[in-house]
Amino acid sequence: MDFKDFKNNPRNFAFQLVEEGHTTEKDLLIACLRFLSHDDVREMLDNNELSPRFFDDEEDDEEDDEEDDEEDDEEAETLLSSEMENDERHLYNEFLALCYPDD
Repeated sequence: MDFKDFKNNPRNFAFQLVEEGHTTEKDLLIACLRFLSHDDVREMLDNNELSPRFFDDEEDDEEDDEEDDEEDDEEAETLLSSEMENDERHLYNEFLALCYPDD
């Protein structure tokens, strides 16, 4: 291992660590990701065309469809809930009319 590389070419030194069995590729990757900020990781992924914008749009479309389905379900539940509230109010009003016919 060339220790001069640590100062002059640290990337090469890191590769040597793996090649000579001092660490594994996975452990070196984990060390790098832990060291980098979130912004640095995003930038690195984007620069290497590994960010979401470089992936197939079909995956995004599927995710969007799933989100739309969830929103539709929530809207349906809200409508159903308000309809039930209206039905309950109507039943309550009928009950009051039966109990207090003169009012």
